Amino acid sequence: MKHSSSTPAGTNFSEAYQTVPSYYNQYAPPRCICRAPVGESVESVEDDDVLLSIFVTKLSQSYPFVVLPPGISAQELRATKPFLFIVIRMVATVRHLKSMRAQSFRIMKHIADYMLVRSERSLEMLQAILLVLGWYHYHCMMHSQMSNLSHLATSLCADLGINRPPGLHERTRLLVLHPEQPKARTNDERRALCGAWYVNSCIALSYQRVEQGKYTSYIERCVKELETANEYETDSLLVQLMRIQRLSDKISCLHNKNEDDIELPAIPRAPTSAYLGAFQSELDKFKAQVPRHLRNNRKPSHSPGALHGTHELI
Repeated sequence: MKHSSSTPAGTNFSEAYQTVPSYYNQYAPPRCICRAPVGESVESVEDDDVLLSIFVTKLSQSYPFVVLPPGISAQELRATKPFLFIVIRMVATVRHLKSMRAQSFRIMKHIADYMLVRSERSLEMLQAILLVLGWYHYHCMMHSQMSNLSHLATSLCADLGINRPPGLHERTRLLVLHPEQPKARTNDERRALCGAWYVNSCIALSYQRVEQGKYTSYIERCVKELETANEYETDSLLVQLMRIQRLSDKISCLHNKNEDDIELPAIPRAPTSAYLGAFQSELDKFKAQVPRHLRNNRKPSHSPGALHGTHELI
């Protein structure tokens, strides 16, 4: 599927969705913090360059699934990925939470319009949704939008085809005489796929709101390729986050089997103690291979804490 830009560069966000309407999140719990004040302006209260600097220096270091090119300016990002830039401005407004929550209305409105009405699919849209989810704890963890966004991210991975190795579908090979060969996977696509699984897994384990997504051999391949390429410093953090979350995911799956076992009773299973020993061995192995510069890695004060179970990797 074509990776189109989420928003034409000429789109003027200031002319659309200027204030928060009364119907925004009207079915959420009455005291929910995501209910931005009606009539509140959705404009940022700080300069674009300041907000981009906050994102790059304070926030992105702890959330390695969406990476910006080094040295990119606010003007360049606004021109090339306007919707992603709008989301970055929102998540970087951590010093003005009222404005931050008001801006989220414009973003949710755009996602609904472009994805559900216009059927738009793009890597930019996926990256934007991942950023919204990464800082969702500043808005709400009570109503269904977090689950909706998580499912949309998973759906985008499938629609864009980045959840599997690049290749032609069988029907395309059979029906098209000279089909266009698929492009090689980019590291940005690999990071986004990892981010979609990671966010889904965190939500499933922390809130029991969604089903745990399958950790496929292709996801593992993407993790290894990012580790080998080591394009950005944050890629090593991504690798470690994926590995420890994968272990947490496997432990949770064992617990779920014990709680709701639908396996055939005639097929014997190893005792739980056997699994625990294997998990302890895997944890010890993980701790031993964590790079030295990440062993005491702690979250900064504005990191996406809602999606992290601990303050340290180990």
